[in-house]
Amino acid sequence: QWSTGGGALFDILEAVTWRFLNHSFRRDFDSLPRDLCAPDHLLVITAISQNQISGLIDFMRSRPQALLPNVVCQLMFAPDWTPWGRAAHYGAAYYREAFQKAEPFIDRKLFFTTENEAIAGFYREQYGLETKILPIPFAVMRQPHRADKTVRLGFFGYSKSEKGFHLLSEAAAICQVEGLDVEFHIQIQHSYWEHTVVEAEQTLRAMPNVRLIEGALSSEDYAAEINKVDVMLLPYDPVSFGMRGSGIFTESVAAGRPVIEAEGTFAAECVRNGEAQGESFSPYDARALADAIVRLLPRLSECMLRAAEKAQAFARAHSGETYADVLLAIAEKARSSA
Repeated sequence: QWSTGGGALFDILEAVTWRFLNHSFRRDFDSLPRDLCAPDHLLVITAISQNQISGLIDFMRSRPQALLPNVVCQLMFAPDWTPWGRAAHYGAAYYREAFQKAEPFIDRKLFFTTENEAIAGFYREQYGLETKILPIPFAVMRQPHRADKTVRLGFFGYSKSEKGFHLLSEAAAICQVEGLDVEFHIQIQHSYWEHTVVEAEQTLRAMPNVRLIEGALSSEDYAAEINKVDVMLLPYDPVSFGMRGSGIFTESVAAGRPVIEAEGTFAAECVRNGEAQGESFSPYDARALADAIVRLLPRLSECMLRAAEKAQAFARAHSGETYADVLLAIAEKARSSA
């Protein structure tokens, strides 16, 4: 069993991790100050997964319902997501068990939200769970302004294969060979544990059409760097990243910045329905990414104009005020059902 590609070992580790992390999460809730867990308080748990949700439900089941705080859980991930990049074998079963145990609390003390309708639809179809849309609030970014003929393509955030970092070096090389007047602005921020990411970084460092931005950025530096970019690259893996939302995508669309993204992602769906502007690529490889850049360049000015027209409405729907309004509505529902 232990020699068949490591599958049995990973299954054991998944089960042990699920048990240990959920137990730790429950213990964290048990240790919270009593006044923080008051019945009139609203706790928001972002990006909860199968490794926390059962611990939360066990905590709620251990207390009288009338004494529990009101809890909002943001369901960001698909059930098979894991932080170590390997699809979970038991994730769907863990979620189903947690939702069944949570039934007495749902829409009374426990409220579920999602970032977008695509993820909401998944949980509705798979588990019969209705969620509120709690949008990603964004930092205000400047609308892109073409300063010269060189088109600046940006990639920001954590450098990992799930976000397509490993595609960038080959795509940049293709653009260089084809003589495209583009410059890649790429943030380098990772922990050197993914071999493909380390190799891609080494290649990028030697390329003339690449400008690297080193390490984590302050809010001010992040805004300054993103505001230099004409087009945002979002080559997120449609399988491992899926239909999840993205703060960088949200900021880009709210600023009127076109995006290039992989088919099968939430960003691609937004481009298809006209909510965002840009170009999608498929299959999921560097050649297709480079081809999407080639297709976008001749129509970039027109695309930027259309993106600017959509930006204000999108920004309102993803503002901090809208985020707060959703939470206030949930808090009011909790009070009325008490």
